[in-house]
Amino acid sequence: MKIELKEHDETASFFSSIMENREADKKILPCRAYRKTYAEFYGNYINEVVVGIKKEDLPTNPKGYELFDQTIEPKLNKKTVKNKLNIITFFGDKNTELSELLSFEDVNLLADFEQRYNDHFVTLPFTFKFREQTTKTSQILEDIKKSYSDFVSTISNSNLLGYVPAYTSFRELDKFIEIYTDNSLSVKSHLGKLNFVPLMIDFKEKSPDSYMRSLAKLNQLKKQYLDEGYYLFYYGFSPRTPALSQKRNVNETLAKEFLLSYLGFDVIGASFARFNGGGGGSPDQIKSTGIFETTDYKYHLTTLNKKDYDRAKPRNFTTQTDYFNTVSENLSSDPSFATTELKNRKEAYDYIQLYK
Repeated sequence: MKIELKEHDETASFFSSIMENREADKKILPCRAYRKTYAEFYGNYINEVVVGIKKEDLPTNPKGYELFDQTIEPKLNKKTVKNKLNIITFFGDKNTELSELLSFEDVNLLADFEQRYNDHFVTLPFTFKFREQTTKTSQILEDIKKSYSDFVSTISNSNLLGYVPAYTSFRELDKFIEIYTDNSLSVKSHLGKLNFVPLMIDFKEKSPDSYMRSLAKLNQLKKQYLDEGYYLFYYGFSPRTPALSQKRNVNETLAKEFLLSYLGFDVIGASFARFNGGGGGSPDQIKSTGIFETTDYKYHLTTLNKKDYDRAKPRNFTTQTDYFNTVSENLSSDPSFATTELKNRKEAYDYIQLYK
């Protein structure tokens, strides 16, 4: 994977970079990420692959393990987009310990995907036990410390994103990041060679509002580490998209997860790590959803038919990614472009100032 840091707006914390895999799929960051969907959207953003592992899938349960072993590769082939950039995340259910997950043979085969297919990002597998209210983030830190070194020594994957819970105290964030800074990766930049530290920031399906102090700290750390010769690459995993409602008369709302791009996030994800999917509905069904507008960085409630409804979210992310490209392309000639764009949308600007 080739990554080149191009420009950044110090006031807005908007970082622009170019990422390219060995298949020459090139993405300008920031960028949105979403699961594999209709072919018309392939390549318009980074593809997310989310795979759940249940306790019964572990080798201690031979029958469940055998089924998982037979289906995992077809499942990954079905969910990845060939020759494009993919981020693969394995996660265990709340009954699974991290040590069990990281010693799971099939997870360790992740390294093969770089050799057999093309460059992928792979996140450090995590367990839903981390997301339980009874689990202290200090315990998460200790669990990762105990398992991480042994895990990375068994894989050759160089594009591994370290796990950082957005829901930890802002005082704990640097302790998590320090686990992952010992690597030999680098990123090209006008500042010279920087150590590249890819991190997955887990939002636990909540709004950025829930983690305001932690996000402000992440923003600060990104700038601090840059001065020290490190580029912290932030992938926001499963932030919640704001809800709109006709019943509650909420017809528009700020796209707060989109605004993570102004807090130093390189990739903003979308998929929720759930075991059970929903869906359905007849083709002629009418539904309402939010449509993103670049004029105000908001989602606006819009009524659509079933076909357009199904395509609304990937279209939103395509619009947002295209807009990110425009901002990034203008930074080289106008370093204040990102800040100016944000200031032109007062509500969005005021929201970002809450994090300063």
